[in-house]
Amino acid sequence: DPVQWKVYKNELKENLDKLEGFLRLKAEPVALWNERQAREKQARSPKCEESGLVGVWQVMLSLGVTPKLTMEDAQSMSFYRKKDDTSPLPEYLLSCSRHGMTHHDILKAMDTLSNNRVSGRFFE
Repeated sequence: DPVQWKVYKNELKENLDKLEGFLRLKAEPVALWNERQAREKQARSPKCEESGLVGVWQVMLSLGVTPKLTMEDAQSMSFYRKKDDTSPLPEYLLSCSRHGMTHHDILKAMDTLSNNRVSGRFFE
């Protein structure tokens, strides 16, 4: 349909214009910690499935908030889903598609682990 194509083309152009505007913005790189502080706080590069939870942990530590649980305890909570490496192939593949954390899970983890002292928000 030529009319819908024209609408789609205009929307695409608007989105590209917005993207170009973002790309023109220049920001200085920022680090939360220097190398010594990262070692003291035991910051580490997480495995892929841990990245959301480790991110929550590192934000809390950078704000001076000690999580109320250990990382191992947090991994057993409902907001964190692991892959099931010991199950038969169909169940394993299903667990792979669900492992990790969504943005809702990250916010819930932040609230839970900080006793509601730290909260976050995602913007569209």
